[in-house]
Amino acid sequence: MKKISKITLSLVCASVLLSATNSLAQANKKAYDVINLTKAKQENPNIDGSGVVVGVVDSVFNTQNPIIQNKLINSINNTIDPNRFSGSDKITMLHGTQVLSLIVGNSSDLMGVANGATFYGLAYLNPSPLYTGDIKADIQKMINSGVKVINHSYVSNGFALINRKWDNGLEAIVPNQQNSQNGSAISYDEFQKLTQSDISLQRAQALAELSKEQGILNIVGVGNDGFSSPRANSVLPSYDESYRGLLAVGGLNADKITIQNDKITIGGITEADRTAATKKWSDGSGDKSGVILNELIVKQGIYTYSNFFAGSASLYGIMAPAQNIVTANGRYGYTYYDTDSKEIKTDLTTTITDSGTSFAAPLVSGVAALVEQKFPFLNGSQIGDILLTTANKNVTTPKLVVTRNTGTTGTAEFYSIFYIDHEVPTNNGGDINWNQVKQDLAEAGFKSSDNDNGVAEYIVKNLLKSNADAGANKTANSVAVVKLSKEDFIGSGILDAQKALKGLAALNINRLNPSDIESFDNKYYGFYTIDTKGLNGIFTNSIDEIKWNDKYHLKDATNSLKSDNRVNTDLSTLQAGFIKTGDGKLKFSQNTLNYFGPTIARGGILEFDNVIAENTALYADKGGQILISGQTNAKQNLYAINGGEVQISGTLSSGDVYALNGGIVGGKGTITQNLRNDSGVVFAGFMPDTDSIKGGEKLSVGGKYTQGNKGRLIIGFNKNSPNSVVHTDLSAQNYEIKGGVLEILPVYDENGQRIQSGDKLKLDLAFLKNNANNANFSNIEVADTRTLRITFDKNTQIISAELKADVLKTQNMSQSM
Repeated sequence: MKKISKITLSLVCASVLLSATNSLAQANKKAYDVINLTKAKQENPNIDGSGVVVGVVDSVFNTQNPIIQNKLINSINNTIDPNRFSGSDKITMLHGTQVLSLIVGNSSDLMGVANGATFYGLAYLNPSPLYTGDIKADIQKMINSGVKVINHSYVSNGFALINRKWDNGLEAIVPNQQNSQNGSAISYDEFQKLTQSDISLQRAQALAELSKEQGILNIVGVGNDGFSSPRANSVLPSYDESYRGLLAVGGLNADKITIQNDKITIGGITEADRTAATKKWSDGSGDKSGVILNELIVKQGIYTYSNFFAGSASLYGIMAPAQNIVTANGRYGYTYYDTDSKEIKTDLTTTITDSGTSFAAPLVSGVAALVEQKFPFLNGSQIGDILLTTANKNVTTPKLVVTRNTGTTGTAEFYSIFYIDHEVPTNNGGDINWNQVKQDLAEAGFKSSDNDNGVAEYIVKNLLKSNADAGANKTANSVAVVKLSKEDFIGSGILDAQKALKGLAALNINRLNPSDIESFDNKYYGFYTIDTKGLNGIFTNSIDEIKWNDKYHLKDATNSLKSDNRVNTDLSTLQAGFIKTGDGKLKFSQNTLNYFGPTIARGGILEFDNVIAENTALYADKGGQILISGQTNAKQNLYAINGGEVQISGTLSSGDVYALNGGIVGGKGTITQNLRNDSGVVFAGFMPDTDSIKGGEKLSVGGKYTQGNKGRLIIGFNKNSPNSVVHTDLSAQNYEIKGGVLEILPVYDENGQRIQSGDKLKLDLAFLKNNANNANFSNIEVADTRTLRITFDKNTQIISAELKADVLKTQNMSQSM
């Protein structure tokens, strides 16, 4: 055989290719519409993944294809052997380029989700040369290059959450299991045994450790087996609940999805589909049920072979289109020997269409890259949280779906039937009512004509079964015809890029760990913490609270809140709170906070712009600052404590404000209700870092201002002419001043005049105008200068300045000499 080599295309050939594929300029439009990508990019025109490096662990990457040219920053084991582009290795060889193009592709033929991003590739599945490296060390190289999101394409044997594996046929992982888990999941110990026997699962475990240590998000397909639950490598978070950096992605058929007002309907077989299938196979004789079924099964709203999320995987599961996806051709530009035609060929096609959950996963990875660009301070699991909490749950599902199960060889023909939020029909004895099942199948469109029952009969005859099932003349295995809840079916929902780019949408207690539990104000909460790391971001989604539910948690999972004695007495009552740390600003804007635990700023600025804090109290704590910039409703009150700062520049329309234990409250906005300064500092009309005042700045309180004997009220003033002064103020409906300090603080700017000896400057403070006798400050302080003693009379509101006695004495001595 002649040696096959890579060829270089002329510009003429390239031009021909581009013109030939211009019809694909709208490639994957339906898929992108399902995940709201078009709207997301319209609202965020500068968010395309630029500056983001995505990791891809797959087969080889053909960067000669113009769709992904100039996208590679580095690769490992990416040597391409053209002889492998045909025969048994063909699918594997094409796969890496296909997956990659959906993330970073940037061409008129195919635009990836994050077309501005680049990638670091590990050809883990390269058939020649085989990968023999240390995957943990190689992934660390990716991480060192800035990778935070990694798309994986590999599978392991076994379906741990339903106790099944492909071995000598379909078998139980743990025969005769005395089950103590949720559903039929195998135990933690048995999962470890499974891991020891599967190199892919061992490597998945190593990547889980890296994710936990360094905040990486791993994204992987659930597998293409048509089972109710994902492959074992996709369910590690069910067994180790500290591993939150994994998303498992199931597959949809975008051609059968309809969207109306953000409501998604997962459609099914139509009359037109059935008529077309019947007409296609109208010629000839014999039973055509099998071939008609092959036509109909791909007309459902789900990908025909997709696994789902039964057994707790819905907590980290998400759906995206997987069927008939346009991808880059991994064989583009190579000459190879075609084992089918026995000819040497050169492939000049830039795109190919394919299906599989492997092509749903990169859509999720692409959106993750967009989220990473917009919110670069998030770690991988937090990016995952955003994708999960913003996934579209407003989904109408069919009564049932039928999947195809390929078996361990990929050639067997089995089917499974899943009832979605409907019970599997049974007879009086509790056995499955097969006649009703067949009727349900026919009503779902699995028929060649109105009176046909042959297609339904064919499905039931070929239901998924083990060798033991067949030997016992059973119709189906126990996992083949089952009820799935809506969550088992769609996981956390359908990927929504538009909503994801608006930030976090829920605090999910089920995704917290013991390290997230903290006692605050003598009560334990589960806190979701974001460190903005000196950067800024805006969240505009309303943020809900998702309560603890045992169905998401295996009984013997490690690092679970179920093992935390501080809170596990009744996890259903645990409340979620939010903590912002680190420099930089995180802004909540135009949203409602529906969670019940406290919201705490412990670093940088947490801004509230037209927010309704329905159930959560707000705290500026330990140097953190809360900024009220728009009209905000804090029904559960706002607190400045332990040196934290609250700045009111907008309106706090509901809730009282408290300054406690050195907490600072200031600004020139409005507090509609009450301000209580028991042991803090109130800067009336300004803030500690204010460097100039113009006059008229005031902090308005619609209710009562109360000051205790440990409180301090600070008024700023600035002399603006020889006989006049401007100052800040505190204006309230009522005052109750029981003690503490009133401080009159000069705030000089470059245009202001310095106070001089003999000055008598009159202030006009609202809280003293008719209330001087009731303003029972323990002390009034005015900062002296080096030469002047400055005093303030609260009754006359006059600031007086005179030379200090020692300065006057020095002046007199100088004059006498």
